Amino acid sequence: MRNKNLPSLFSDFAYNFNPSSLPISSINIFKLCLADWVSVSIVAQNSKVAERILSLANDDGGVQESFIFGHKSYVSCKTAALINGTISHALDYDDTHFDYLGHPSVVVLSSALAISDKYKLSFEEFKNASIIGMETSCRIGKWLGRKHYRSGFHITSTSGIFGATIAVSKLMGLSSEQIENALCIAASHSSGLKEQFGSMVKPYHVGMAANSAIQSSILSKNGLKASVNSFEGPQGFGKTHNSEFNYDSFDNLGKSFMFEKLTHKFHACCHGTHSMIEAINNLKIKFKINSNLIQEINIFVHPQYLNVCNINNPKTSLETKFSFRMIAAMVVSGIDTSKPESFSDKLCINENLISIMEKTKVISSSNIHETSTKVRIILSDKSEYNEKYDLKKLVEPADRKNKMMYKTSSLLGELKSNSLWNTIQEEELLPSKWIWNNYNKYL
Repeated sequence: MRNKNLPSLFSDFAYNFNPSSLPISSINIFKLCLADWVSVSIVAQNSKVAERILSLANDDGGVQESFIFGHKSYVSCKTAALINGTISHALDYDDTHFDYLGHPSVVVLSSALAISDKYKLSFEEFKNASIIGMETSCRIGKWLGRKHYRSGFHITSTSGIFGATIAVSKLMGLSSEQIENALCIAASHSSGLKEQFGSMVKPYHVGMAANSAIQSSILSKNGLKASVNSFEGPQGFGKTHNSEFNYDSFDNLGKSFMFEKLTHKFHACCHGTHSMIEAINNLKIKFKINSNLIQEINIFVHPQYLNVCNINNPKTSLETKFSFRMIAAMVVSGIDTSKPESFSDKLCINENLISIMEKTKVISSSNIHETSTKVRIILSDKSEYNEKYDLKKLVEPADRKNKMMYKTSSLLGELKSNSLWNTIQEEELLPSKWIWNNYNKYL
């Protein structure tokens, strides 16, 4: 790998990529991601975040290039990437890759679809570019590593922009040299702060990255030159953004596909809380625990989550999605966390939930794996119940699809869900056309 700098490695990967080398497993995982992305975005198009970001569509100058969720007309491809990226992450209900703690699909799919719409490309082209883009996001995210993430960077956008740039450059037919240069331009766009978690700006990071990927690719095509040392130079992206420089992340690039190990969300909140949710649900099933008898709840998590999803006293619906204590109270109280509408501002003033929150302690332990949580519930009679759950226990492909089909059906309804899956399986229609025909045309 060290025979080439990082942008050159990925430009060669993208430019020389042969779609026939894609394993069927990668294609199947991509289709799960696409169905998930479409479904959560449709539901999110009525959110407060969507309402704010859609205001940008009215200032777009009337350019009709690309589809956006929740609007009666098309907009420029850059604005479409910005709006769709933001909306698709608004519910925080999209897939996650725990090897780098990022969301692989949202940035890449938002930018790739915008370009595919503008140039009227095929589903096949969109699919292939999206897969290599998602693969790039995952590998560069792992190259950046935990040090980067724990420094306060929102890695979904900081690494996602590079995957999106690869996808867009491929769709635009850039040369290998132009793709390399586009990545170097994108290095100066890469941004996103974890301090924004729990606010409307967290999903905006995704839109920013998707938009900037398109800008970087267009500027590279038009001849704007960047430093070839943008990534690995002494003052380049890696050094300034606290990369771990994990070069083994690039082993077997193009021969195996790391993005396949991503996990999908089945609860509409931060993925860091999901193993806790599953553990509590298992305890409820096993022991029929009565929430009125709970004296104490202990949540044992990896230390890195203390500044990710540990808002102790949430005040808004967005903050509840990043609160171990509130979500624990919701689950023991029987509130369905798989439904986006379950998360509302009203939770924050619910006296019963606040009472349970006050009995809940979040305890960090380096002995707990990043994808695991241990839950201890102590009842008023001093009886104690313990459960541990690890999200990295990937289910079989058929089971993963069944779980995802249940999710899309609950979000869209059975008829629309089945129609979406059939459309994706046929690979004949871009998702924007299906969404427009089924949702946006009625606005």
